[in-house]
Amino acid sequence: MIQSRAFSPFPTVLNTERPDVVAANILEGRISILTDGTPMALIGPVTFFQFFSTPEDYYQKADIATMLRFVRFFSFLISCSTPAIYIAVVLSTKHYSLHHC
Repeated sequence: MIQSRAFSPFPTVLNTERPDVVAANILEGRISILTDGTPMALIGPVTFFQFFSTPEDYYQKADIATMLRFVRFFSFLISCSTPAIYIAVVLSTKHYSLHHC
């Protein structure tokens, strides 16, 4: 009932058990829902890019934490595009070798 789109592959609510994550997200302007008797907290709304930050980023210097987030994001892009590039190269060389034989 809290999430705006039930069938979205990207979550809009973050689950956490860490009080420092809850406090940092409240300071950033997000809301937190705490339930009595459970250690879990729901944080919302979250964006896709928030999943690239870790709780340890709050304890690093700002420039180092930003660099690490960029490394995580570019690693994500590389890991998503590398299989497609590999398949495209293999199929194009196979197609090229079939026509020139």
